[in-house]
Order: sequence, then structure tokens, then C-alpha cells
Amino acid sequence: MIIGLIFLIVPGIIIGIRLIFTWFLIIDKKSSAMVAIKDSWRMTKGYSWTIFGMALLAIPIVLIGFILLLV
Repeated sequence: MIIGLIFLIVPGIIIGIRLIFTWFLIIDKKSSAMVAIKDSWRMTKGYSWTIFGMALLAIPIVLIGFILLLV
């Protein structure tokens, strides 16, 4: 069960990181969905770990923001 979970979660994170700019390309460049997917895949090549690190860094920043909001 753990191995199945790893084979489900890890590829999902990788694909999610590689396709992170798809919506922005569709809205900003007014491109079709398939072109936006290909462009997003091409744009994030070599930057996957950087994007993943920024996403991990955003978690404590958001949590600190929520705590300060409550104060």
C-alpha cells in the first residue's frame, strides 16, 4: 500500500510542477490547451526542484501570515 501511494503521489507532484504555468499561458497568451501544456512543460524543464522548493517555502510563509492575521 505504501509503495502504491508513493507511485501515485510522487508522479502527481512532478506532473503538477511541470504543468504549473498552463493556466497562465492559456489566459495571458490566449493559447489553446495543448499548446499551453507543451509550453509549460518546456518552460519548467530544469527548474522543477526550484519550483518545488518555492512551493515548500510558501507553506510556512502562509502559516505565519494566518497566525499574524489572528493576532
